[in-house]
Amino acid sequence: MVLKPMQLSLANILVDVDGIDDSRFFGDYLVPSPAPVADLSLCVTPELVQAEREIASQSYFSDTYLTQLALLRQLAEKGPAVGRFLMHAAVLEYDGRAYAFTASSGTGKSTHLQLWHRTLGNAVQAVNGDKPLLYASDAEVMACGTPWSGKEGWQRNVCVPLGGLCFISRGEKDVCRRVEPADVLERALRQFYVPSDASAAVLTVEFLDVLLRRVPVYELSCTMEPTAVRASFEAMTGQDFDVRLVNNDERNSHED
Repeated sequence: MVLKPMQLSLANILVDVDGIDDSRFFGDYLVPSPAPVADLSLCVTPELVQAEREIASQSYFSDTYLTQLALLRQLAEKGPAVGRFLMHAAVLEYDGRAYAFTASSGTGKSTHLQLWHRTLGNAVQAVNGDKPLLYASDAEVMACGTPWSGKEGWQRNVCVPLGGLCFISRGEKDVCRRVEPADVLERALRQFYVPSDASAAVLTVEFLDVLLRRVPVYELSCTMEPTAVRASFEAMTGQDFDVRLVNNDERNSHED
């Protein structure tokens, strides 16, 4: 099979991709009329796919899925050279700002995003459910959707200014508080892909420093109940949750 090169729009850069035939996976990220020069070029080889199979140690993963992982790893390895960094987080957009929730797998970040959607309805939109790309603009840190979005498939090809980063843990009460960057530095680094190349790794650490200086950071200890949304919403947006909820209900009733 002859594989046609593709060009993707990811995090406001153009990425040439070769060696992959799963164009449907990329959806709105595909560039219909490729530019002659891209910002980044990636190529998936059989050797890279086999390496992902060995890393995963799961025989039931399809070649298609492993090819997607191989491309993601290349993007994460080479992205820092063009200022793009891969994070493990679930990101939503509310009122023109992005809010990133991160935690160890299985802690409940996807569940918390679902609660925001369930409580605030159309006022909330997904940016990415699992693997967003981040970059620093002149004044802000931007959070961007990617096709790698977790089992829920929450993603849009958008870049939104990041208004808050929140570390989630399970608790008996719903409490969200702002914390100092130094208190979460190690935890934050664990949620970023750190490339094997030394210079790219340094760029990642430098970006993390920019992120923690520019973006407010929070800790959320919470249940998996809708009441958890009030705690994170009010702390991160600075808005009154009850007022927002009433306004949202009124808007939805007018739309009906």
